Order: sequence, then C-alpha cells, then structure tokens
Amino acid sequence: MMEGLSQYKLSIGYFESLEFLLPLGNEYKVMGVILAEDLITYLIDDGNFPYLYPFHLFEVIDNSISNKWHFKVYKINDELFSYARATWGYYESCFADNH
Repeated sequence: MMEGLSQYKLSIGYFESLEFLLPLGNEYKVMGVILAEDLITYLIDDGNFPYLYPFHLFEVIDNSISNKWHFKVYKINDELFSYARATWGYYESCFADNH
C-alpha cells in the first residue's frame, strides 16, 4: 500500500495489506471523484473494470474538469450516505442510484 494511505480511515473497504495492480507510469482518465468519509477516491477504468482508487496513488497532470460533469452531496437519509459524502462525475455516477 502506498505510504501515507494508512493514516486515512480504512473502514471504506481498503486494507493495510491491499495492493493495487495498476501499472506505474501510465496515464489514467478519471471518470469520477468520490469523497468517501475522509478519503478522496478516483473512479478509474484500467481497461478491465472501473474501480475506486485512493488519490494518493496518482499525480494529477491535467487538473481540468469536464463541463459535462455533475456534483452531488449525499444527505444523511440517502442510501449511500454511510459510504459517500459527495460525488463528482458523469450524470449516472451522481444521480442513478443503481449505477
């Protein structure tokens, strides 16, 4: 696991022994951003399946945001509130509960 990640809450599904299998040195397009408890995660499709990765694993080389992205803040009575506090990304990632 990347150094420094363990200082964040691991209750959102990451474990201290978790290894991420993304190849180093590649560029990845961020499909969405989720604030989950106190950890920012990036939704990245590595070619196999979209997955949430902690932001610590990446260096941002282009910090522009698509004008097609949306934003949602989760309220305490939302089904995903126990996990997510806010989401940025394409429409379905923010507003389709079953997405």
